[in-house]
Amino acid sequence: METSTITKAAAKTYNQNEVDSLVIEALRAKANTPYHIHRCPDGHEWACNSPYCEDVAAVPRQCMDHGGDRPIQKGLEPWRGK
Repeated sequence: METSTITKAAAKTYNQNEVDSLVIEALRAKANTPYHIHRCPDGHEWACNSPYCEDVAAVPRQCMDHGGDRPIQKGLEPWRGK
C-alpha cells in the first residue's frame, strides 16, 4: 500500500491591502461580469461591478469598509423601488 505525505504550510496573516490585492488578482483571472477598480481615499483599491459608476480613474470613491455607500447593482436600482 502506498502512503502519501501531506505537507502543511505555516499559517499566514494577511493585512487588508494584501487581501484587496488578492481579490483583484482573482477577479482579473476569472471575471464572469465586467468590473472596474476604484481607489479609496484611505489608500487602497477595491473592485466594483456596478454599471452605474462614472469616471473611476478621476474620482476616488470610499469603499464600504471605510463608510462609503454600497455600489448600485443591476436589477437592484433604488429608482425602481428596490
